[in-house]
Amino acid sequence: MKTSPGTFAASFLAPLCLPALLLIVWSMAAREINTPVILPAPGSVFDLLGHPLNDVIAMGSLPWNIAFSLTRVLIGFSLAILAGVPLGILMGYSTTADRLFTGIVSLLRAIPPLAWVPVVLGWCGLASLETFFRLPVGPLYQFLHNIKWSMICIIFIGGIYPVLTSAMHGVRQIPLTLVESALMLGAGKRDVFFKVFLPASVPSIVSGMRIALGMSWMCVVAAEMMPGTPLGLGCMIMQAFSIGKTDVVIAGMICIGAISSLMDWIFRRFEARFLFWRKDVR
Repeated sequence: MKTSPGTFAASFLAPLCLPALLLIVWSMAAREINTPVILPAPGSVFDLLGHPLNDVIAMGSLPWNIAFSLTRVLIGFSLAILAGVPLGILMGYSTTADRLFTGIVSLLRAIPPLAWVPVVLGWCGLASLETFFRLPVGPLYQFLHNIKWSMICIIFIGGIYPVLTSAMHGVRQIPLTLVESALMLGAGKRDVFFKVFLPASVPSIVSGMRIALGMSWMCVVAAEMMPGTPLGLGCMIMQAFSIGKTDVVIAGMICIGAISSLMDWIFRRFEARFLFWRKDVR
């Protein structure tokens, strides 16, 4: 089946219009302001992105800093999923669990992740993953030494509530007709839980994971501003700001946005490939 020119333009060219317009406005504004500390020209920013292996303000290359931030996000995000999904499903499935946990979850969810920074620093200090695994000195030791537990905790706090609430909402939104039909066909409570509640709540859980991923990237920038590490995109942005290197700041922001968008695209591909059936039950 051939693709019409209009369909091609709508699929590939239309999404590029707004970024192109933004780039034009950015170039014109930078030329008008003519002060790189306030707004650098796009060329200086894309020169940094086009040479990613160059040292950036004596903090290593962009991929090196991205590796630290990405590792922190993935660890905190994974822990949020491991804790949030089971607890959310339990709260959605069990009235007793809901009554037991709803109060404390509602209380803690209202507290911004940044408000936890002093408390988390007091609890975790400068402890890192290498102290947990007790590794010998080497390349892996040096890498894990910069992955602090305090940073992971902040990311975990930012990511757990979207996952938890989405899992709980997914279980509660399951139509009673599905449950009653399963019971009428001879399914036990265990079968209903694993073959009805869990599969039907997966789309909501995946949506919550996408939201949690965005929250995790927001939290990693705040987490990397805490003492204890000289590496990471958040730390690089703050160091660049302190010396007036706004082009590095914007390059770091673009890296965060690009990586977050890529990971969100992976989630959307997962939904399209494995959760295609949910369109038929709406």
